[in-house]
Amino acid sequence: MNVQPRQLADQAKKSAAASFVGGVMEFYDFFIYGAAAALVFGKLFFPTLDPVAGTLAAFATFGIAFLVRPLGAVIFGHIGDKYGRKRMLVLTLWVMGSATFLMGILPSYAEVGILAPILLVLLRLVQGMAAGGELGGAAALAVENAPPKRRGFFGAFSTAGTNAGTALGSFIFAMTVMMPTEQFLQWGWRIPFLASIVVLLVGFMVRRAVAEPEDFVKERTKEERRQGKLPILEVFKKYPSAILISLFVFAAQNVAFYLVTVYSLTFAKGVSIDANQYLLQALTVATLSNVVAMIVWGALSDRFGRKPILVIGLILQTVFLVTFYASIQTVNSFVMTLAMIAVLNFGQAAIVGVVPAYYSEMFETRVRVTGISVGMQLGALAGGFTPFVAAWIVAQGGSWQILVAISAVFSAIAVIAVVRSSNVKHEIGIAPLPPVHRTIVPVNQPSLGE
Repeated sequence: MNVQPRQLADQAKKSAAASFVGGVMEFYDFFIYGAAAALVFGKLFFPTLDPVAGTLAAFATFGIAFLVRPLGAVIFGHIGDKYGRKRMLVLTLWVMGSATFLMGILPSYAEVGILAPILLVLLRLVQGMAAGGELGGAAALAVENAPPKRRGFFGAFSTAGTNAGTALGSFIFAMTVMMPTEQFLQWGWRIPFLASIVVLLVGFMVRRAVAEPEDFVKERTKEERRQGKLPILEVFKKYPSAILISLFVFAAQNVAFYLVTVYSLTFAKGVSIDANQYLLQALTVATLSNVVAMIVWGALSDRFGRKPILVIGLILQTVFLVTFYASIQTVNSFVMTLAMIAVLNFGQAAIVGVVPAYYSEMFETRVRVTGISVGMQLGALAGGFTPFVAAWIVAQGGSWQILVAISAVFSAIAVIAVVRSSNVKHEIGIAPLPPVHRTIVPVNQPSLGE
């Protein structure tokens, strides 16, 4: 198949755009749910509980979606590896968007009783299933269609979309919480959920125009694809080290991320109502700048290697997480915004901007979506219950310093896993893209599909 350079470049751009939009959809949905869980779900869906218990119950429904995300990774990863990345990504988009929109029309406990929280949990589980395959499929699509020496740059668009979605969700929520409290509780909180239909339709139009990666098309013609092997079985048999590394890295990133973007809203509310509003505004600014930061870090990994950037990000996210929680005590909008920008742009972005290429290079084409998705979602389990655990620790008299210490432990484990990951390339049969040197030109660089 002779594809012109211009066509290859256009395909890479379209794939990056499709991956970006999917990330917007996934994290817009997940953020608005997390914000609603912190601010309103306890009152509307668990009113028979006291305020602390109601918040814990709302955060439990936030975390429960993460329990089914590994299952979603297996199901949608199978579809992506067997039947196509594009088909899988269109499917996850519709499933996620539909569940979110339906949340916006859910009756409250006062209207239908116990049925209200039951329906909320069911829709949350559907969200979790879709999210289980979305990010892994988007990462594979973007990296597989990227030029070999720019995998980090193009792959970063798949995760950059997640922060664009968080920024969009935080902006809309910041606008709605400015409404009178009574109106916000009655119908204002529904606006972000109903607005998700717009993101869904835009994402669908973008993804329809994307072609399947050439590596995947070639792989489908091979005999092993026609033998009906289950990708999930091959992943655990051939790539256990790759799964563990991706699990540890994503767990560390997720724990810190949800401490910053979800639990901090409840924590700030306990400091003052002004701190809570400042934090929503800061989140919008920080996540928008984070979109650019992820792409920059991804590009830097093409030049200096994936591992050094990951280690830097894991260390910096811990350092700046301390300054972030300390900044909330100041109830100063400017200080809080700077602190959030620091932890997201210099910690989180360095991790999340690199993992699409880093993870993709650890798995072969025929199992790539499954491998990336399973590793990510097993790691995400730790992050999913972070707001619940954090709220429980503080309710028992614990401090924010304990929360930061827990995050630091996860980051330390991830650093050790990344530093010791040099043996993975022997196991998986596909070496990561080496750093570029000024005087030495790598020879026989393998393609992503080999």
